[in-house]
Amino acid sequence: MRRGGGPDIQARTLAAQLSLDLGQQFFVENRTGANGTIGARAVVQSKPDGYTLLFSSNGIAPTPFIYKNLGYDVFTDHTPVATIGVLDGLFMLVDVKSPYKTLQEFLDHAKKDRAVFGSPGVGNGLHLAAEIFSKKAGIKMQHVPYKGASEVMTGMLSGSIEVMFVTPPSVMGLLREGRVRALAFTGSKAFPAFPNVPLMKDMLPGFAPIGSWGIVLHAGKDAA
Repeated sequence: MRRGGGPDIQARTLAAQLSLDLGQQFFVENRTGANGTIGARAVVQSKPDGYTLLFSSNGIAPTPFIYKNLGYDVFTDHTPVATIGVLDGLFMLVDVKSPYKTLQEFLDHAKKDRAVFGSPGVGNGLHLAAEIFSKKAGIKMQHVPYKGASEVMTGMLSGSIEVMFVTPPSVMGLLREGRVRALAFTGSKAFPAFPNVPLMKDMLPGFAPIGSWGIVLHAGKDAA
C-alpha cells in the first residue's frame, strides 16, 4: 500500500487504536508494488515472533495465479489473525471534467470506442472488478496498471485514463470537493455519505464486487 491511499489510512487508524488498547507502539511501514506481494513477502521473511503483521485486502488471494515466483505460499506461509472490515461496494469514478455524466453515457461511449481504465496493479481486486464489469456490460476496456491507487487517481485527473473503480475511504475528500464524479456505487444499498450516487445493480444486476481487509502473521507464529 502507498502512503495516503485507502489501505494506508486504514492501517494507521488501526495501529493508533491498537497502541491505545495494548499500550505498545505500532508502526506502519508501507511496502508497495506487485499487488501487495512485496509486503506479503516481507512478513514471511521476518522473524516469526509476532511483531511483524501484514495488513492487507483479500486481493492477495489471487496472486499465486498471477505471479510465478512469489517466494512464498499465500495459503500456508501466512496465518490469518483477524478480519478488520468488509467492503460492501466500490465507486466507479471519472474526472469531474469528463463528458460522462451518467453510467449510461459511459456505456454508450464504451460500446463504440474502447475505454481506458486504471488500477493499482495486475490482478488486484479493483482490476478484477473492472474486468468483470466490462464483461457484464458487454464492452471492452483497456487496462493501465499503476503502482498504487494514488497513481491511478493522478492518471485519471491528468487524462491518461478515463475511469477507475475505487474503495470509498480513499476518495471521500475528492468527492466532497467536487474533483471527481461517481457514476455508480456497486454496493447492495446506497452509500450513506453519498446517497444520490446511482446503484450499479439497478443497471447491471448481479454485479456486486466486495472486498475485505485483515491482519495476518508469519505462519511460524502461533496466532493464539
